[in-house]
Amino acid sequence: MTGFGCAKEAPITVEEIASDSVEKGSYKSEDFGFTFSHPTYLEINRRNQENWAFTYLNKDFLFFASLKDTTRGDKNPENILYMYAWPKADVDDFDAALKESDPAVEITSREDLQIGEANMTRFISTNASKTPKTHYVWEHEGNLIVFSVFLGEEGVAEPVLRTIQSLKK
Repeated sequence: MTGFGCAKEAPITVEEIASDSVEKGSYKSEDFGFTFSHPTYLEINRRNQENWAFTYLNKDFLFFASLKDTTRGDKNPENILYMYAWPKADVDDFDAALKESDPAVEITSREDLQIGEANMTRFISTNASKTPKTHYVWEHEGNLIVFSVFLGEEGVAEPVLRTIQSLKK
């Protein structure tokens, strides 16, 4: 059984993704200029472009894809992360939007990291329930790319994100 507060499978590692023992897939976003690798039991759900417009943190984002684990979930795969783009925004805009989205939100950590080939910022925040929520944000090609990780899925999401590569070299 999975869900909020339920035990998860052991997290994957970057080494697992890189090994020859794991069947790999890849995700490539021409629209936002990046690619990453993932085990094939994780699937990408690409949203139709006409459905990208999405309000997130009370701002106009583009919700373009999600990553799901097909080995968990009774009828539907378990969500790992959502992928958003916020045109012309930067990390400080995201910081402010996160704080303004709910008076109970508290940013407990903001850390600049090298994730794969990307210079990202990892935000960990809490809300009224004090449950930590992780976002990885990346200023890339005029957009702020946001990887919003579902609760308890950091151990699956981060190794996948560590394989990220920009399409522009």
